[in-house]
Amino acid sequence: MLWARVRMLGQRTTQGFTGRGKDSRFIVVRCPRCRQKLRVPRGKGLIRITCKRCTGKFERKV
Repeated sequence: MLWARVRMLGQRTTQGFTGRGKDSRFIVVRCPRCRQKLRVPRGKGLIRITCKRCTGKFERKV
């Protein structure tokens, strides 16, 4: 009986847990000037991105 409760508790805590996995709402792109990785929202169409490292501006369809 106790084992069944422990199993149920373990199943509930892992539901919806993403941890350090990929977040499907964002995509990672690289700045063409300095190659810095930038996280941008997915599915927004053509967006203008400003790099935080080199302040370079570029457009990308995401």
